[in-house]
Amino acid sequence: MFSTFSAISMPANEHPRRPVSWRLILSLILVLAAGGYLASRVPPVVRSYRANQRTEELTWAGVVAETLEQQIADDPAQLPQTCAAVLPPSFASNANLAYVRFWNITGRLDCEVTRIAPAQPSATGQLPDLGMQRAWPPVRERLARVAWVEPITQMQAVLSAQSELTATLDDALEQGEVKDVLFTTVYARQYEVQKLTGLLAQENPALKPVSGQMDLVLDGLTRKDRQALTQAAETSADIETALSQALEHYRAITADIPAFPAILASRAPAPATRWLGWWRTLRGRRVVVPLFTPDADLSRSSCAGIAEVAFYERPADLAAAIAGANLPAIGLLLAALLMLVVGRKPRTT
Repeated sequence: MFSTFSAISMPANEHPRRPVSWRLILSLILVLAAGGYLASRVPPVVRSYRANQRTEELTWAGVVAETLEQQIADDPAQLPQTCAAVLPPSFASNANLAYVRFWNITGRLDCEVTRIAPAQPSATGQLPDLGMQRAWPPVRERLARVAWVEPITQMQAVLSAQSELTATLDDALEQGEVKDVLFTTVYARQYEVQKLTGLLAQENPALKPVSGQMDLVLDGLTRKDRQALTQAAETSADIETALSQALEHYRAITADIPAFPAILASRAPAPATRWLGWWRTLRGRRVVVPLFTPDADLSRSSCAGIAEVAFYERPADLAAAIAGANLPAIGLLLAALLMLVVGRKPRTT
C-alpha cells in the first residue's frame, strides 16, 4: 500500500523586504550631525544677539534719560521744547527708535515724542497705553527699597565727576595747556573717583572693569606730556560711556511690546536681510528708566518720574543671525535632502 503525500508549497513572498538604502542611512547621519551642531550653536547665538540688543537699547535709553534728567532739574516746564530740539537727531540716527515718553512720579504722561513726528512732542499723548501700566508696579517696588536707590545716586555722582574730568582734559588739549599743576589736579580728582568706584564695584561687579580703566588714566597722567594727556582724555571718555551703561544696566527695566498701532508700525524699518523681506512680523521692546534729580540741598537724589523708550524689533533679524552663524548645519541638511532626492531610481511595477 502506497500512500501518497501531496507537497505543500508555501506561497512565495511577492514583495521581499528590501535592504535599507545606504542613501537613507547617510541622510540620517547628516541630519543628526546638523541637529547636534544646531543644539550647540543656536543658544550662544541667541544669547549674544540679545546681549548686543540690550546694550544698544540701554545706550540709547541712557542718552534720553540723562537729557530728561538734566532738563527736569533745570526747568521742567520746558521739557516738551527740549525734547523737540534734542530728540529728532536720535530718531534720525537709530531707525529702530519708535517713541519716547516721560511719565511723572504720579503716573501722568507729561511728554510724548514718536517717530511719526519727532519734532512735534505732545503733552497729552496720542498713543495707547501699550501695556505701560503693567510696568509701574515693579518700578514702584524698587523705588521703595533704599538699598536699591542709594547706588543710583552714587553712580550718578561718579558719572558726573568723570564727565567733569573729561571736559577738563578736553579743554586743556584744545587750549594747548600741558602744565604740571593740571596733571596733579586731574590725578588727585581721578584718584578720588576711582576710590568711590571701587566701593561701588563691591556691590556691582559691572564696575570692576571701569575701575581698571581708571588705573590707565592715573598711569598716563604720571608722564606729564601732551601724548599722555590725549590718551587720558580718550580713556576718560570711554570710562564715561562705561559708567553710563553700567548705570542703565542697573536701573532700567525691559519688557516686550506685542504690537504697535498701525500708523507707528508703518514707520518701522524693513528687515535687515532682504531674503527674509517677506517676514513682516513686528514687535517692540520697551526700556523703562527711573529718572533721578538732585534734591534742593544736593546731598541726594529723588525719583522725578520715568522715561519710557521703545524700539522696533523684527524676529526676522534674529532668524537671519541664527542662519548666518549656522551655515554648516544648513549645508548638512541640504546635503541630506539631495541625498534622498537626486539619483533615486524610479520604482518599477
